[in-house]
Amino acid sequence: MEKLFFNNNYDNYSFIKIKKLIKDAVELNTVSDVPISGFQSGGLDSTLVTKYAKPSHLYSVGFKHDNEFYAANKVAEISDIEITCLEVTPSYYKELALEYISKKKEPISVPNEVLIFALCKKLGDKRKVFLTGEG
Repeated sequence: MEKLFFNNNYDNYSFIKIKKLIKDAVELNTVSDVPISGFQSGGLDSTLVTKYAKPSHLYSVGFKHDNEFYAANKVAEISDIEITCLEVTPSYYKELALEYISKKKEPISVPNEVLIFALCKKLGDKRKVFLTGEG
């Protein structure tokens, strides 16, 4: 049996190099002729996207008693970007999940797909380009 070997040479992963890779990746996705919006959860990924993309507006989505609105609002405040939080009811989530599955033609892989779908559906034609920390 072959033995796996991992080279833990941390010299290859400096903070500066990682920061540049993240910044470059975000910049590659911010080319747009319309304002860029951001999905904000308050987590590390969406916060890094917000920092480097500097979207014109932020959006967060969740349930009444299960959401990340506090953290998302903090990021928006620190970034000086307006934020809109959308609250989804469990019954609306179920309705949207069925609609989303029929459009996607595949199973839902993570539950927040439906919440992002809810936000996109709500905004309709108002916003065209969104950046998120998903994936």
